Amino acid sequence: MTYTEYLCRIDDAKANATWEEFLGEYGYPADCPYEADTLIIWARIIFAASRNDWETLTQAASEQFKGYGKTTNFARHFEIPYMSLTNWINKSRKPPIYIIQLVGYAIISELPRIEIEIE
Repeated sequence: MTYTEYLCRIDDAKANATWEEFLGEYGYPADCPYEADTLIIWARIIFAASRNDWETLTQAASEQFKGYGKTTNFARHFEIPYMSLTNWINKSRKPPIYIIQLVGYAIISELPRIEIEIE
């Protein structure tokens, strides 16, 4: 998925009330590079990025990557100052939207993909 395609999915997610609704509209395309469980995490990450929701983003990432389980590990991995991330999660500060979009894209690019056979 290119960054432009990712941003289009973020725009699509903004039209939905929940990540489940967004995923329902997106469906499970025939050429989907993810297993069903991973596609759910993909949808949650995109939906979180569309809402600037750091708490959901870090939770979804920690479900896929065990090393992200603690906020300190997540902050360290993405080189985000720990207090900044904590403030964003607690909603006491609001970062520019491009930051969560870039971090979300980085997480999605690390999601495990399945091999698609081309005939």
